[in-house]
Amino acid sequence: MTQKEKLAHEYIELKKQFDGENFKAGLTQHQVWYLIKEYKVIELEEKIEAVHRALEEKAAREAKEAWFETPEGKAWKESNERARKENWDAQLELRKQAYEYARNQVRSLLGNDFDITRFGFGCFEVGLVKEYREDGTPKAHFGHEFEVYFGNDWFAKGFRWELNYGCLGSFKLGQDMNRAKFLMGLATFVNSSVINGGFKEKMKEYTDKNDALRKEGYRLEKEEKELKIEA
Repeated sequence: MTQKEKLAHEYIELKKQFDGENFKAGLTQHQVWYLIKEYKVIELEEKIEAVHRALEEKAAREAKEAWFETPEGKAWKESNERARKENWDAQLELRKQAYEYARNQVRSLLGNDFDITRFGFGCFEVGLVKEYREDGTPKAHFGHEFEVYFGNDWFAKGFRWELNYGCLGSFKLGQDMNRAKFLMGLATFVNSSVINGGFKEKMKEYTDKNDALRKEGYRLEKEEKELKIEA
């Protein structure tokens, strides 16, 4: 038996172990011929190594699932899931607080014609309100919005505090009062000492808390994912 044949047979036997009942036994010889014809020795060795890794991962996964059925495993999993839920709830509550704070600041500065039309950690959008939907969320006049980007910039090692707005296009002076109102609001926002002072610092405070919560959430998720149980 050639080296290729040995490797082909070894690969098929490993596949039997991995596939279990799903393995198509009737195709074994055909598969051996195909492997010998289509693959080089080094490629067969790589395929065998890949199945070995898959078998190890499968065994670890099955051992973990079995452990989770034990009293100790159930208690561990319930504790981890509870901590993850509490973490997620805390993230949602913090987002709500940050949104309400930002909304109050914007409307206090620009008036009730403006509102936050979109909010998330990293960016919020301020628009000149056209109407409020049935659920109470504001809808801005088309093109009458600007975005504020904020967050910890780990590359620049600072806090990002930037504004972006799209092109309004041309309009007739003295006739389109919405355009004028939007531009005045935009200028007021950009030049506000409150926005670039206390408001910025408060949003950084919210961002730092959110980053810490997200980091803890990732740790809890990773802890469950990377939990090792002896098979």
